[in-house]
Amino acid sequence: MMTTLKRQNKMGLSYEFRGELTGTETTIECVSLKKTLMVKHNIVQMNRAWFNWIRLGQFIQEAFSFLDAGEREFLMTGILPAEFIVLMGEIDE
Repeated sequence: MMTTLKRQNKMGLSYEFRGELTGTETTIECVSLKKTLMVKHNIVQMNRAWFNWIRLGQFIQEAFSFLDAGEREFLMTGILPAEFIVLMGEIDE
């Protein structure tokens, strides 16, 4: 069964997380900017990390330690990893 979670980050960008509860991939759409990113992590894990980041105030690097820097950047700013590389160069971990 497909699950959709609607979330908003600290900058006011709206996101939708879509995935199977028992699946291994989550589609993240930045609804505000109409951009999409697929990650190889379960939607339950993504939701738990989002809560730790937004509600509990964990640093994004801690809450989403399983994501790479480009994927975390997308959650913060809506900038896709490929766009970030064009703008700033390679992403340092």
